[in-house]
Amino acid sequence: MNAIPPVLHVEDRRNVARPRIVVADDHDKTRAAAASRLASDFDVISTVADGQAAVEAAGALYPDLVVLDISMPRLNGFEAGALIRGLPDPPRIVFATTYEDASIASAAAALGASALVRKRELLTELVPAVRRALLFHAVCFYEDSPSLARTVARFIGEGLAAG
Repeated sequence: MNAIPPVLHVEDRRNVARPRIVVADDHDKTRAAAASRLASDFDVISTVADGQAAVEAAGALYPDLVVLDISMPRLNGFEAGALIRGLPDPPRIVFATTYEDASIASAAAALGASALVRKRELLTELVPAVRRALLFHAVCFYEDSPSLARTVARFIGEGLAAG
């Protein structure tokens, strides 16, 4: 009788597929620069110009991470971040800002942000911040079957797509 092969346990999702990123910034040039910089290492699946669109993209596309500008129309980054954190299986969040105030970093941390990047350092610090945010490994508990099913389906789909 043939032995059943052991189940493969994947600790680092980078080995499965390229992480999926949404970039939200109301300045066209900044949004394009961030997306371009991230595209070499990640799949930028959407770029949006306001906080409400960021929430909608996060809810519909199930990204691994959302980069949120703090000052945006419709919903600011903190308002959008709070709504995104309330989604089933929420993505990680990296905030981008021009503000230097320490209270901004505290507010970002209070929302569970993985990182805060100053826009003046965006081109050099964004990719490392996103990489660090995605390396974090945690145990997930699910409140309902649909959110678990979406997560498992995405995980399996990414693995199949990556070969």
